[in-house]
Amino acid sequence: MTETSEYEVITDANIIGQITYPPYFIRPWDIGDYRPGEKRLLCLRITRDEPLLQFPDNKANEFIYLASLFLRKRLTLGPITRLNNEPTRIYFGLKLSQGYVDIDVVCGETDRIGGYANLSDLSEWLPLVDKIDKTLRDRFILAVRFYHQAIQMIEDETDMAYINLISAIEVLCQDLDIGKRNLGEIDQGLADAVNKIEQHNIKSDIEKRILSKERFIQRKFIKFVQDNIEESFWKYNKRPDLGRIEPTDLPRILKNVYQQRSNFLHNGEPFPDYIYIRESIPNLFHLKYGQSVTIGKFHREEIPVGNAIMSGGRTWLPQQYIPYPHFFERLVRHVLINYLKRYQESKDSQ
Repeated sequence: MTETSEYEVITDANIIGQITYPPYFIRPWDIGDYRPGEKRLLCLRITRDEPLLQFPDNKANEFIYLASLFLRKRLTLGPITRLNNEPTRIYFGLKLSQGYVDIDVVCGETDRIGGYANLSDLSEWLPLVDKIDKTLRDRFILAVRFYHQAIQMIEDETDMAYINLISAIEVLCQDLDIGKRNLGEIDQGLADAVNKIEQHNIKSDIEKRILSKERFIQRKFIKFVQDNIEESFWKYNKRPDLGRIEPTDLPRILKNVYQQRSNFLHNGEPFPDYIYIRESIPNLFHLKYGQSVTIGKFHREEIPVGNAIMSGGRTWLPQQYIPYPHFFERLVRHVLINYLKRYQESKDSQ
């Protein structure tokens, strides 16, 4: 006996189309004239062979995480509205953060017809999730969950969104082979002290024990991103001439990002104020009946420009800058998708 549950899915994005991909079916629920950024609803239906025992539903949440990544849209699982064709409303108290860190998250890529994301595009991506190496699937889903949380809070709690985006990469890079490691990467003073030990076997044993406990996550973080980035990433629309990040800048910037993560979590050092700044509050003026939509000016720089920035009692020099959140979010999404493509289960193992 099958069981069916339906959910509201909340979004602030322009989304059209529908998809059936067992056990899922999703389509727009609210049909009307909505301005960019205005909340509207989708309907998600899940059909399963077993009873629904857990609220909120893991299958529903997982689908929303994946759809948010693949469509690059903010989607939030709302209340259950129907169980087995009976009206039922179970609300989980979730909310959608509405704001603008990157206009494409709300309005869609400008080179797409009408600026809409189409749910049918998920049919290209969901089979890849089914075919990912089984030993990596849970880890990938957790990374996608961190990404989903990040874009939900990226305007209201930008620093925590940044941490979630970094965590999405950390989940996947733990086992990366980074080659030879040395003690000086951890602490040069400690390396100098160990080098003063004359007995080679004792010196070597101490060094090995220290290195075995140190996971070199920052180095793995940087290499993982570099290993999973393609040239196409640098060619997206509306890249600025001023405040533009070049591929050669990436290792240094990723090091800055991870160092900021460590300073924030271990020392309580706040992120620089500029990650919260928009060029202007969006001016939403919607003309009905198919006429044009005018939206306010948005921050398009990828990284600040200038000789220094004062923030939180600290002076940030250009070589220490971290990117604006819209750049880093795009980068993390690109890396997650490439990771999914890269680790498909081989035919021999199927």
